[in-house]
Amino acid sequence: MKSFWTLRLQLVLLIAILLGVMVFGTGLFLSLQAEAALIREKTEKITGITQQMALYYDKAITKLDTNPTYQSATAKEKRQILEQELTQFTSLVAQTYPNIFYGYFLLEFGAPIAYRPQPGLDEPTSLKISTPIQANGQEIGWTFAYEDKAVVTAQLNQLRLISWGIMGVALLIGVAGAFLIGTNLSRGSTRIKQGLMGMEGDLTVRIPRMTGEMGQIGDAINRLAGAYEETRDYTRYVLETISTGIVSLDEQGTINVFNPAAEKLLGLKAVDCLGRSFVEALRPTTMPQGQRMINLLTEHQKGEQALVISSSHGEPVELGLTVSNLVTSSGREAGKVLTIEDLSIKRKLEELLRRSDRLSYLGMFTTGIAHELRNPLASIKGYAQLLLGKGDAIWGTSTSGIQGSGYLLGNSWSGLCWKRRRESRR
Repeated sequence: MKSFWTLRLQLVLLIAILLGVMVFGTGLFLSLQAEAALIREKTEKITGITQQMALYYDKAITKLDTNPTYQSATAKEKRQILEQELTQFTSLVAQTYPNIFYGYFLLEFGAPIAYRPQPGLDEPTSLKISTPIQANGQEIGWTFAYEDKAVVTAQLNQLRLISWGIMGVALLIGVAGAFLIGTNLSRGSTRIKQGLMGMEGDLTVRIPRMTGEMGQIGDAINRLAGAYEETRDYTRYVLETISTGIVSLDEQGTINVFNPAAEKLLGLKAVDCLGRSFVEALRPTTMPQGQRMINLLTEHQKGEQALVISSSHGEPVELGLTVSNLVTSSGREAGKVLTIEDLSIKRKLEELLRRSDRLSYLGMFTTGIAHELRNPLASIKGYAQLLLGKGDAIWGTSTSGIQGSGYLLGNSWSGLCWKRRRESRR
């Protein structure tokens, strides 16, 4: 029953019901309007006939009033003469309107004259119209006419049959159009549904190309799936290459992300943790200090927490753990993220930094000592070059000159040493 109640059937039934209501209402309205128009047209026609009959009576009675034979005739003879005169006009009416029954009724005679009664009926039964006949301001009778009820009923039934036939054809066309529209929509929605179901397991699946609005919807879904696939691949690449361990939990505490860095740092396998509760995956029997990590995730302690565990080689490894909340764009909490860092590398970097600082200070000290030694040595070098280059000019080539220069050099060195000792005492 569920498979039978498809989208196509729902659309066809919905459109058929709407069309049925619209067509029925419109058809009923038009049918009633057509019937009213037919009755109005027949009423106007019969009214016109009675009025013409009344005018002809006035003309006939005016003519007979000047006829001596009519004036001297008895009442019965007057009726026969008047009826013969009126029949000249009513015969033309009978030829023109074969379904019309008519006559005159004069109070003077107390009975109808020059009339054409409907066979089998004593009185008119349908659309009876009468027009009064007056003389000297007084009503002396009237003309009447009516149409055969069977004829009127037949015409009305024919009109209804045509109207309802047109409505039936319109309804069939509407249902056929609804079926085609429902089929197209159902086929398009089925392709989109199958494509989305395929994308749940494989994002490389694409919805086949279609025309119309369904095709535009399918193309938009394909573009969205492609963008999502690129984002997923990029996120997966980042998670697989980052050196920081990432463990993501949903609202129920189930692990849905466990990257390779987390495997390496915690010594656990992602296949053993994904889809399981963090309490079960991190229990103490699975890894050392697991209960502390469970408490950290449960209590959600702020700030970085240090944890020492044993590595796969049996060496202690210091880890830094940080818990953060996953919050959606609407502000709803969607889970937690546990980040794990190897603090041993951080400690080594800090030690290298301190050693670099010590070496920097030692270099600065050595540079200062070299600077202090270079200044007196430069003075000695200058004096020596001066004595060697200009000794002959000053002292001559005698032995006394050489001795004098030696004396001068000795005094200069003694003075320099005395100056350095005095500065060091200060």
